[in-house]
Amino acid sequence: ASAKGMSQLAMKNQDWDNAIKYLEESLSFAVQPEDKADVLLLEANVYYKYKKNFSKGRELCRQSIALDKSSADPYIFIADMYRQSGEMVFPNEDAVVRSTVYMAAVEELQRAKAAEPNRAPEINSMIQAYKKAYPEKSQLFMKGIQAGSSYHIPGWMNINIVIPD
Repeated sequence: ASAKGMSQLAMKNQDWDNAIKYLEESLSFAVQPEDKADVLLLEANVYYKYKKNFSKGRELCRQSIALDKSSADPYIFIADMYRQSGEMVFPNEDAVVRSTVYMAAVEELQRAKAAEPNRAPEINSMIQAYKKAYPEKSQLFMKGIQAGSSYHIPGWMNINIVIPD
C-alpha cells in the first residue's frame, strides 16, 4: 500500500503518530508542489486537530502556503487555531484581551480570501462570525488597546496584529 493510503488508514484508526509518519513518508514521494502542499496540509490537520500542537500545525500550514499560494485552506486552518487560543496565550487575562485572537484569525481569513477569491462567500461568513467575538472599542480602550495600533499576541502565536477600527 502507498504511504498516503497507510496514513489514511492510520487516521481512520486514530493512530496519529503513524499517520504523521506515513504522511512524512508520502511527502518524500510527492513530486508536484501542489501535491506536497496537500500532504503538508493533511499533516498540519493531524497536528492541530488531534495532537493539539498548534505551533507545529501552523508551521506545516506555512510550508504548504510556500508551495501553493492559491489555496485558502492553510490560512483557514491557521485562523481556526488562532480562534481557539485565547485562554492558551492569555491565561491570566480576561475575555476582552483574549478576544484579540479573533482579530488575528480574521487577518488570516483575509489572506485566505486573497488566495482563493472564488471562496469569498464562505470565508466572509467565517469573518462575520469571528467579528461577533470582537470586544467593544471602549472595552479595548480601558485596557490601553487602541484601534489602528499594533498589538502583540504572546505564547505559541507570538505575532503582532493591527487592532481594527
